[in-house]
Amino acid sequence: MSLQMNSKIAAPRSLVTSPDGRLALSYGCDVTPDPKAALHVHFDALISIGGTGWLVAGWVVDPGRCLTGAVFVGCGDVVLADLALKRAAPGPAGDGSSFPFLGLLPQQRGSVGLTVTLEADDGAALTGLIWPTGNVQDVEEFIGRCSFEAALAAMQRLVDQHRVLFGDNTVIASQIDEVLETFYGRIQKNPLEEASLGMPIAAYLDVAQRVGAIGILLKGWVVHVTQDKMVSVTLKSFFGRQVQLDLPLPASTRLDVVEALASTVPGGNLDCGIVAFAPCADVHAEDKRWFAEFATMSGSLFRIPFRLAVPTSPRKLAEEVSMWAEETVIDAVDLYARALGPALSELWRLALEQKPHPKDNVYGRLPEDPEVSIIIPLYGRVDFLKHQIANFANDADFRHGTARAELIYVLDDPRRAKEVALLADTVAKLYDVPFRLVDLRANFGYSTANNVGASVARGKYLILLNSDIIPKAKGWVSQLLATAETVPSLGALGCRLLFDDGSIQHAGMEFRPAPVLPGTWLNHHSNKGLAVSFDPVRGQAEVPAVTGACLLTPRAVFAELGGLSTNYIIGDFEDSDYCLKARQSGRAIVYTSEVELYHLERQSMRMIGDGRYKLTLFNMWQHTNRWGDLIEQVMDAPGV
Repeated sequence: MSLQMNSKIAAPRSLVTSPDGRLALSYGCDVTPDPKAALHVHFDALISIGGTGWLVAGWVVDPGRCLTGAVFVGCGDVVLADLALKRAAPGPAGDGSSFPFLGLLPQQRGSVGLTVTLEADDGAALTGLIWPTGNVQDVEEFIGRCSFEAALAAMQRLVDQHRVLFGDNTVIASQIDEVLETFYGRIQKNPLEEASLGMPIAAYLDVAQRVGAIGILLKGWVVHVTQDKMVSVTLKSFFGRQVQLDLPLPASTRLDVVEALASTVPGGNLDCGIVAFAPCADVHAEDKRWFAEFATMSGSLFRIPFRLAVPTSPRKLAEEVSMWAEETVIDAVDLYARALGPALSELWRLALEQKPHPKDNVYGRLPEDPEVSIIIPLYGRVDFLKHQIANFANDADFRHGTARAELIYVLDDPRRAKEVALLADTVAKLYDVPFRLVDLRANFGYSTANNVGASVARGKYLILLNSDIIPKAKGWVSQLLATAETVPSLGALGCRLLFDDGSIQHAGMEFRPAPVLPGTWLNHHSNKGLAVSFDPVRGQAEVPAVTGACLLTPRAVFAELGGLSTNYIIGDFEDSDYCLKARQSGRAIVYTSEVELYHLERQSMRMIGDGRYKLTLFNMWQHTNRWGDLIEQVMDAPGV
């Protein structure tokens, strides 16, 4: 039997039933479901949004399981099943026969209501016109009566339908956002709503950061009873994203947290500090509200709502994140491998997305056909430019008319641009040494500075030189070139570097296990600080690596190997990385003791407190992760 209800009725009714009472259709929060109806569909809310869409929310009470169809006429014939939340949820009937529905429907222009047709398994039908009713608060109350999973599914449905049906409709988006925020607040107030049977647990997230387009980085703590065990950590969002984290999470000792929660979680685990990276590609910019669910073996479930922050400065964030490698970390290598490594690599990649647009200035007449191009990055101590050129002025390899070397300074410190421009102009007038000054106009790091310098170089060879290198005697460039010509298949050539007291600073580099980060390799300067008489090399010898403070390489080889790697944050390990690349390609790494230069170590780039040290640890881990197998082969080779 069919009963029609339409807009011709003068006073809309909030409840209509079929003559036999088996089917009922109602709307409005003040309407009580008819207990006699075998099938009752009730609308808590029907809200017109901007005249373009309906937001519908309600319940189906179907004790007899007799509903076969429910169609929203005029909305592209959307069926109720497309909106029903197929998860168990307590409903108005108080038994297991109720399930909620919630969604967005397109609204026909000029329509004042929504026509709904119900069909039962015996052929009975009921059609009614549902008039606008309720408001956003009613929708929020409706969601509040759903379980968390059902409510989250409802939120995900709203978000998805909005994107598919309404695109960038800002009116609808703002209404949905209000609903999302209310549900988000509900979890903030009650993170343990489904965990009353398990052992005590508490958790907190200090940082929840979107990392480019590859994932989410989290830092915080989770305390549970020592006898309990974490069995899952899951991230969920309103956009339908779900990410399961691998356990155990990289952890650190947090005695302060355990002591503060002694009364809430007695006997809490000391290794409660956590850092986690969740691979999650293409996180939508609007997907900012998430939930982290911590589940334990005893049945505890703790939810933390968190908002994703977007870094305004990837480089600054990289430096901050590097500090998370605290001394209390249980396994630092695991921390880098599964959390900090992927995040820091991506942040540094983003920081280098800005391409340098160098400003090039030439002082004096550069040699027309230089044999070698010397590339010197400038950062911080830019006054070294003056000291170096004053020393080069006494060397025929640099002077105008006899120069074999093309001198290229690369300014990687935009704060000093005006100062360097004035200094360069003064130096050019004082000394007969031509040079090129390339101003990167931003800070891109040691590798990029050298790579940009190499891109404008014209010599057959390149010499990568620190700005705090001072020659012990003139003619050192010619000596290096003469040695280079004797080495077949040369990859890199280094020389003896001295401290200002004449002791050894560099006589080739080797690799040693790093005690501060077990499992990694540290660049080691053998015989450092000893008198030159302790240098075992007389003349030249192959070595595992040489320092980038003074490194000669054929320009063609530099180009073939892709220059210096830009993966290392700020600096450190680029030189050994280059040497290992060259070695892998079958080229020789050579050290000569016959050329000596003074190196005022680290004065061209001073260590910047603990933060700089932590970045060095990350670079060391990254270097080992890339070259560990080759390093072992090199250090196991006879004579090393």
